[in-house]
Amino acid sequence: MPSLIDFLHQAIQAGENIKIVYNGGSTPGRARYVFPIALSKNKLTAREIDGSLAKHFNLDKISSASSLDENVIAQPTTAAPGGAIEIIAIPVFSTLAEYAEYLRDTLHSKGWNVIEQTNTLGVGLFFKNGKPKKTLNIYIEFVDRSTDVVFDWETGETTSQPRNMTGRERPWSVTSWRRDRSRSFVDLHHAASFFAEEALLYEPPTI
Repeated sequence: MPSLIDFLHQAIQAGENIKIVYNGGSTPGRARYVFPIALSKNKLTAREIDGSLAKHFNLDKISSASSLDENVIAQPTTAAPGGAIEIIAIPVFSTLAEYAEYLRDTLHSKGWNVIEQTNTLGVGLFFKNGKPKKTLNIYIEFVDRSTDVVFDWETGETTSQPRNMTGRERPWSVTSWRRDRSRSFVDLHHAASFFAEEALLYEPPTI
């Protein structure tokens, strides 16, 4: 059975709705169905499925948390076991440019070179003389999954055709020097939160 911190961490990264029993608010002990957004040391930021506003839930008042089908149930805990990594809590924005604007100064203060490109926000290192390197060590990018490239064997040409969308596509991807593979996300906010975690909770690599 996973700890509460680990379970919430995984749900945030996967972009999944969950059920929590919250011993606070106007109806303590009531089960709440929420979409988790961010996690800090003491609070979960989440939006109730039938609402539109993000709310803060104190971790020490969450008595249980589970997947909607209750196949996975988390044990309550008030601290991250074994030094589990804290999710950076950042506001919800609608565009990548807004996240870049919000994070830019903090990323600079961490020692990163901030690199902004079309549909991409990344960070890199500096040479010893202070000049920025072009290599992206951590970056978030949008990958258009609305079309497929099809090769026509008769004409030898490739064409783009609309893809049948399922609503489960993960167009946002985060790549980090710390990880063997990229991670993909359904929505921008979860991708931006994971990007911020990778860039701000760890020191830039020394190369």
